[in-house]
Amino acid sequence: MAERQYQEREMGKWQREMEDKSRQWFDNVAELSERITFGDEDWFIQQMEWICNGSYGSGACFDCQRHLNRLTPRMNQVAAMGRFFLSAVWGHDFTGWHKLTPAAQRIATRDVRRWLKLKNKGFGQKLIEQ
Repeated sequence: MAERQYQEREMGKWQREMEDKSRQWFDNVAELSERITFGDEDWFIQQMEWICNGSYGSGACFDCQRHLNRLTPRMNQVAAMGRFFLSAVWGHDFTGWHKLTPAAQRIATRDVRRWLKLKNKGFGQKLIEQ
């Protein structure tokens, strides 16, 4: 019970941070698009790994696990996890997919697809569900 309470508390902190607009790391979508396109070749996939290994905080890690647990075979898993990762990197809810350049969209899609293929299937099972 204590572990579940800890996970819920950390996810709550993470979600409050995500709601705080002052945490936005990029001034606009064009800057994020440029970073994805012209940054290091594996910058976006590196950010995804940092979210999953707890570098963004344990709340981000638990939230990622929760999103993975909710994936079903019938849903577009790449879009669901891509939306989560872009929101985490952006700093709050990301709604600017259509504003990203086509190159940034391709890179983000490719990296999320690659991450999902490489991800250990047991990763999402670590989260204690209610």
